[in-house]
Amino acid sequence: MLKAQAGTEFLVMFSIVILVFVGAVILYAMNIREVDSLKNRLDAKKICVQAASALTSFSSAGTNSTFTLTLPELLNYQNYTIWVNAPEHTVAVNYEIGGLGCSMPISAIQNSTGGTFFKMNKTSIVRNVDGVLIVEP
Repeated sequence: MLKAQAGTEFLVMFSIVILVFVGAVILYAMNIREVDSLKNRLDAKKICVQAASALTSFSSAGTNSTFTLTLPELLNYQNYTIWVNAPEHTVAVNYEIGGLGCSMPISAIQNSTGGTFFKMNKTSIVRNVDGVLIVEP
């Protein structure tokens, strides 16, 4: 009788330890996913602010000046797109599982076809023509 009781106690304790371990693994996996999501968001914010800041800084350059805006090709091994909305004074970064925007104080910006809401390439040539920034792919 005592051997059976010891075996049962061992199985109960072993089951409790396994349940605690499984719970810890699940919590760890959830936290890792949350950290990855936060890292993607922070890196997207960095790219957004970098693009908006570069465009804003260049807008104060002299007329008929040109520069090449180069942004990272990938955001944490994910593809992303950059959108410029001049009337709303915003730059947006969309990546595979989310997106965010940031503001820029200029509105005199357009693409080479004259559009004020456009997708910007990761490497773009920007020209300042009479105070208007023209972004070329």
